[in-house]
Amino acid sequence: MNVDLTTNLGDLILRSPIIVGSCPMTTSDLQRIAMVSNGAGAIVLPSLHATTLSCGQAPEFFSVPRNEDEYLRLVSQVAEMESVPVIASLHGGLDDDWADFPARLEEAGAVAVELSVRKPRDHQSDPQQIEDAIVNLAARVGQELEVPLLLKLSSGFTSISHLARRVRSSVRGVVLFGSSPVLDIELDTMKLTTCWGLSRSGSLVENLETLICVRREFPQMPLVACGGVATSIDLIKALIVGCDAATVTSAIYRHGPSVIGSMRDGLVKFMSDHDIDSVFQLHRLCPSLTDLHGECVEAEEIPTDYARPQGWTTDEAAIQADRYGHPEVEPTGARFRGA
Repeated sequence: MNVDLTTNLGDLILRSPIIVGSCPMTTSDLQRIAMVSNGAGAIVLPSLHATTLSCGQAPEFFSVPRNEDEYLRLVSQVAEMESVPVIASLHGGLDDDWADFPARLEEAGAVAVELSVRKPRDHQSDPQQIEDAIVNLAARVGQELEVPLLLKLSSGFTSISHLARRVRSSVRGVVLFGSSPVLDIELDTMKLTTCWGLSRSGSLVENLETLICVRREFPQMPLVACGGVATSIDLIKALIVGCDAATVTSAIYRHGPSVIGSMRDGLVKFMSDHDIDSVFQLHRLCPSLTDLHGECVEAEEIPTDYARPQGWTTDEAAIQADRYGHPEVEPTGARFRGA
């Protein structure tokens, strides 16, 4: 049977529900070619931090691009090259003023803008004030754009559904959940540090209940799953609970762009096996939370016929990455071996 993987994020039409998440890999022409050829539906560029706009230089962990002009050039160059939608990414504090920069991203060719925010580390902050700040920031950025604004939230808010309700007039989609750096202690210096890491494979299941609740309350709000999407099983579950797409990043670092093709093939097989011909029909399979009776079942092995990528390894200790989660050595299969 013919399987249609087309999905929509508001007015944005994707040929596939697999989105490559924001990361430095997306600045590489060869990596993007491999991502697109393996079936990516869209590509999110690395995040530009708000401090770049004020000081002209990106923080240490944003190796590329280094300033506002470089970022605009990157957006323009990638948009001209790629056959799939290119999404720009902004990351900053709740009080940052982006001025007219989002509109300049649109002019440069971005078909959407992802705005990434997370809860501040100040545990004394009033939760209501934090939520108000997010709503105000989304409104300020959203009014500058004609293209979709996707709000990327970290976990830990009291009520994601309530926050989604408040921002739905300003954004055209939410991404749940963005990763946050974790706090650590360097024992040699006794200093606090923050470090980024790769998402745990399969950790998407920890967010399924929240995704179901958000989709149930806002059926028209484009919804993107983020974090722990490592196999086609994870992708299928995200789509069944109502997500329109899912971002994949850590799995690409581990296995290379070919993992996108494995996930796509697994999704197509699942849909064919169950006589499902569209992503929209997958949404209709979502069970109701009222059907949950508290049963506990043993974890089962992921079926190999739903596409663990070739060369899959669960030995995460073997992954050599820097403090921000970027591999220090090229993962097996990550290099594009085209002409």
